[in-house]
Amino acid sequence: MQITKAVMLICVGILLLAVVPIEASSTGKLKGRVTDKHTKEPLPSAVVQIDGTSIGKLTDSDGEYIFMDISPGVYSVIARMVGKHAVTMRKVEIRGGYSTTCNFELEDSVLILGPQVVTGPGDLIDVGNVGNGDVIDQREIARLPADDIGQVLAKTPGVVNRGDGIHLWGGRHGETGMSVDDIMIRDLLADRGPKDMLINIATRDIQEVQITKGGAPAEHGNAISGFVQVTTKPPADSTTGRSPILPIVFVRRY
Repeated sequence: MQITKAVMLICVGILLLAVVPIEASSTGKLKGRVTDKHTKEPLPSAVVQIDGTSIGKLTDSDGEYIFMDISPGVYSVIARMVGKHAVTMRKVEIRGGYSTTCNFELEDSVLILGPQVVTGPGDLIDVGNVGNGDVIDQREIARLPADDIGQVLAKTPGVVNRGDGIHLWGGRHGETGMSVDDIMIRDLLADRGPKDMLINIATRDIQEVQITKGGAPAEHGNAISGFVQVTTKPPADSTTGRSPILPIVFVRRY
């Protein structure tokens, strides 16, 4: 009986020794190194991935990597890095119980771009403009509920059209310069010419109104508060006009 037990223990031990290597050799190992093709220096943080799987990792500071417990088979292994051409090693065979070495050499990638045209909006700051200005064109004037230039100016921020004249930015009467088609408007005696003459210009005859608030250039003379420059439309080939329609009120006597 003792001999039989001893034989059985020996058989069980032999079976265990035979099974353990089979379990240990059921997977393989993949390792290697990623270097620069020209300098042969290691490339840390390069991505090494087994194609078609989720297995991947970064190389260490020496450019080395290692994959453990890979199922036996034939794989394609890819190495890539920013600024380098990706390299694919095909038909890399992984055998159970063996270690497979797969080294990569990556080459610099050169990206050739065509001519790039960048269009900017122009100068954001006009160094020649000493004040703050607004430009009102005929399309904007047509949208305003205004019949004359005085009403147009009154709807502009920073402009006040009072009974004694047009004031820019709180300036006093007479400190605003005005011109129509580059002709200065100013009554040297009563100092009321600019306001009276501008109000008489209908909005349908205006091409553009340029308002300079604050200090005006020296070419405009004594315009301390600002300057209003009106440009009228050129003569038309045909004559057109308009007339307001007034309501008719009937009054019945009792």
